[in-house]
Amino acid sequence: MLNIYKTEGGRVVPQDQLTPGCWVNVVEPTQQEIAYLTGELGLDQDFVRSSLDEEESSRIEAEDNDQVLVIVDLPVAQREGEERSILYTTAPMGIILTPDYVFTISTQPQQVVGEMADGRVKNVTTHLRARFLLSLLFRIATRYLQDMGHRRIAMLSTDSESTNTRAEKAGFIDALLQSGVPYSVAEASIFH
Repeated sequence: MLNIYKTEGGRVVPQDQLTPGCWVNVVEPTQQEIAYLTGELGLDQDFVRSSLDEEESSRIEAEDNDQVLVIVDLPVAQREGEERSILYTTAPMGIILTPDYVFTISTQPQQVVGEMADGRVKNVTTHLRARFLLSLLFRIATRYLQDMGHRRIAMLSTDSESTNTRAEKAGFIDALLQSGVPYSVAEASIFH
């Protein structure tokens, strides 16, 4: 399944057509969808294949065709047994950056990706590809720490006045609020 999104007016909005600055979320793609991704859209075949390989390890790879692949192993919580204990496994997700688009490709739906697609994550900017990638990775890490029971999670940055830092802090606070984790803000200057 392919879904296209774009940031419009500060919100992630579903799109009918692919235009520069879009994010394409691909979950359990069919052979026809894979052919579309690698044929019409020109994604590297090995990048797509690696994104769907359950045995793939986390890594970053760049190609001469201006495509960058980031593979992350996302934690997946599964309840098991009568005690309903939680067992964590991982599932790979490929994030492919091209000059015009960001693609997330996985074999199963991912909670953090769904939160971004549903507009529950603030300050998602699909047209700023590197920022989108960092926001996604940050969200994955924060969600994992929360799922593991951590309730004191820190965010460190070097410049509290920059636009990027303010957006990152808003996203961090939003992630904590959505999962019911109380937060407090303490700022300190450690770099002179």
